[in-house]
Amino acid sequence: MRGLWAGLVAGVAAVGVVVVILGSGLIAGGSAGRAAYLDGDQPTISAAGFTHPGVFLGLPQLEAVRRRIAAGEEPQASIYSELTGPSGASLVNRRPVWSVYADAHDLSAPCAPESPQGCVMDAGYVTTPGGRQHTDAAKENMSTQIDSAYLNALLYYYSGGKEVYAQNAIRMLNAYGHSFRGFTSTPANNHSGDLFAGWMAETLVRAAEIIRYTYTPSSGSTAFDVSAFESMLRTAFVPRLENGGPDVNNWRTSATDGLMNVAVFLDDRGLYDQALSLWRDVTPSYIYLASDGPRPASLMGGSAADLDCRWAHDYSAHCTSNSKTAPGMTYQNGQNMEICRDMWHSSAGVGGIVNAAETASLQGDDLYGEQRTRIMTGISYMLQLSQSISASGYPHDFCAGAAKYHGEDPAGNAFPTQWDATAPLSAVVAYNHYATQDGLAFPTVSIPGWSDTYPGGDPVAAYIAAHRSGPTDVEGYVTAWQVLTHADVGSGIGPTPPTGDGSPGPTPATPSPSPSGAVGRAGRRRRTKTPGLPEVSSLSQHSVRPKGLEPLTF
Repeated sequence: MRGLWAGLVAGVAAVGVVVVILGSGLIAGGSAGRAAYLDGDQPTISAAGFTHPGVFLGLPQLEAVRRRIAAGEEPQASIYSELTGPSGASLVNRRPVWSVYADAHDLSAPCAPESPQGCVMDAGYVTTPGGRQHTDAAKENMSTQIDSAYLNALLYYYSGGKEVYAQNAIRMLNAYGHSFRGFTSTPANNHSGDLFAGWMAETLVRAAEIIRYTYTPSSGSTAFDVSAFESMLRTAFVPRLENGGPDVNNWRTSATDGLMNVAVFLDDRGLYDQALSLWRDVTPSYIYLASDGPRPASLMGGSAADLDCRWAHDYSAHCTSNSKTAPGMTYQNGQNMEICRDMWHSSAGVGGIVNAAETASLQGDDLYGEQRTRIMTGISYMLQLSQSISASGYPHDFCAGAAKYHGEDPAGNAFPTQWDATAPLSAVVAYNHYATQDGLAFPTVSIPGWSDTYPGGDPVAAYIAAHRSGPTDVEGYVTAWQVLTHADVGSGIGPTPPTGDGSPGPTPATPSPSPSGAVGRAGRRRRTKTPGLPEVSSLSQHSVRPKGLEPLTF
């Protein structure tokens, strides 16, 4: 085992695997030979220049985990065992349920899948004794259904191609493609349909991408209706996602991630470029660095008081009075827009940023590199807080200006709020990229009033070591089973073919160092020219080039 699970060694150097996709389907790297993916699958380059599968997970990552499971390597082997056993059965065997959705023709009636108008999700609110809440039945139904589709798609590949899992995923994907028409959402209920569209697209499209490009049904089995699913995405999702949603917070980062997924699945270069633009706008406005100046960047405009109150989440009398004034917020290096709200929403916001960067990296766009310092600092800051605040207390001037943290909240709200609610953060995905793959450690961020040295060393490594995923490791529609899909995976497989029975062969030796300049980050930037073939990128051709790496400073 490598990485955290083999001794928590931070900054494991990535194994350099060069993946070159050519017309012949050859894959080079390490020793000579052809990479044997499941059923002989090979990554596909579309006419629009997209690599498939390429939504959050590519074939090299899928195959790396399949081989780790077959070899009994942890943490994947035990997680896979749980998910394919009794504790995962209810989610694996989940069937579409439409009765909690509304008929698109008669919103007062529960939907039936045979309805010619299709079904819509009530994304509004209801009034309960606890206050104004989302319509929970529809929301939770959505969550379990999209999670079931994604889990079955993963298990199909990781099991070595057991068709029952692919058919389970297709049952759900086809149900949405044939019957789902969108969300009921208006300004009166805060446009929450835009939020749900982002959440759903973050997970459901991952499942669709895996099944579309890795599974061929046997005779008599149901095929994935790609055309119906594409039509559903364009009518139900694109209009809600393409402008990033109405709010610049975790809604915007989920919308950006969801739009990028949809764009890749649809082979839509225009939508993909739009998602890149949204990401490049929202990321520096969501995570603050001291180098930004005294205040964060803002996409919302308005006064300094407006910006301060937004980051204070209006937890100050300065923000709620008729004449709003600046509450005197202080900003700490690595703080994000919603940390003064609670840990869950701020984790979801950063998680959307990381997930979109992961998909972009599969398509050859190095968003990770463009905002390396910002992402690493933001994650380190959050995990230092979550792991230390109970013992160390609030950092000096933490969210100063937000009354909630200084005993002034008239509603008596308790704080800290869910300091362990960090599952949506996508820390495992970011760690796999920066530490396992690129060999960078997450250093301690200097937080006022605290030691500059995190007691456990790398705060992100320490956090990941204390967490693992199993049947219930799904959080907030943003993340699911990240330890299974990304822990110690790096950039993916080596070239060793499987044995005759389809099981993985021996682990390939670490390849020799490549000549200077031959291999870029994890091999993704290597460009190869072959006689008779156009020059191609190692994973894709794309029209939007990265803006370049920034210095790694904390």
